[in-house]
Amino acid sequence: MHKNLLQILKLTCVAILFFTMTASLSGKSTMALPSLHETYSKHFLVGTCYSHNKQYVSGKDNEIIKKHFNVFTPENAMKFSSTQRKEGRFSLGKVDEMLQFAFDNDIAVVGHTLVWNNQVPDWVFVGPDGEDVSRELALKRMRAHIEKVMGRYK
Repeated sequence: MHKNLLQILKLTCVAILFFTMTASLSGKSTMALPSLHETYSKHFLVGTCYSHNKQYVSGKDNEIIKKHFNVFTPENAMKFSSTQRKEGRFSLGKVDEMLQFAFDNDIAVVGHTLVWNNQVPDWVFVGPDGEDVSRELALKRMRAHIEKVMGRYK
């Protein structure tokens, strides 16, 4: 990694910790602090993960994200456990809200892993008979999931 970029990254981590601790200890809101993404706009994007389990699309956390970050990753929101708990039955409303929030606030989105060993419902790898599905069927199910999600959010 380029030496100057590494130094900037280290300083950013220190700045984030300093801003957070200073605001916390002084009882001030992080909203009173300078915008992190505006401060570093000439160097790189400043991001965070965006969890579908939290109410980020309204409230205090939403305001912090809008002020301090110009990119986010939708954490686990596009994985099987969040979007397709039962085969072929997709629930994409939360992802739609997250990406609409990004679009409305000029925030870039960096995708995340769609298939991961910890967020996969049993039906993906186990058949109705309780036995492991074939490799071909598991791949077919994963391919269908990826094509549906990526087809919608490309």
